[in-house]
Amino acid sequence: MSSDKLYCMLGTYGVYYGHDGDRLLFRDKKNRSVTVEFSEDMKTVAAVTSAAADPTDTDIGKITGGMTSSEVYAALGAPVGRDTSGVYSELFVSSSGNYYRICWSKSWEEPYSVTVQSVQNLGSGRVPISPVTTQAE
Repeated sequence: MSSDKLYCMLGTYGVYYGHDGDRLLFRDKKNRSVTVEFSEDMKTVAAVTSAAADPTDTDIGKITGGMTSSEVYAALGAPVGRDTSGVYSELFVSSSGNYYRICWSKSWEEPYSVTVQSVQNLGSGRVPISPVTTQAE
């Protein structure tokens, strides 16, 4: 599949996705984390992997300030979306159903690199997420 077709499909379904270099991360309709790797020229899909389970609360607890987005995505998989707080952040969910807000900090020296500023446990209640991400195949 071409990368253009994949992006068009995700846009049609309103799926939230994150970028990590030559990888794209999103949640499928069963809310599993999916990672798509592209070819070197970024024109075709090279590999697709799906996580068997969400990370545990302990896994998320290992995320610390200063970690890069690549390190976070490698440890936790795809975010479930952005929260509606207006802060530059993404939401992750644990296998126990707790939501975590990871706030990002941009660097002036490296504008395409972000690092963890803080991690907040939001609990398992109703968390405002934008957009809903459960429609992709």
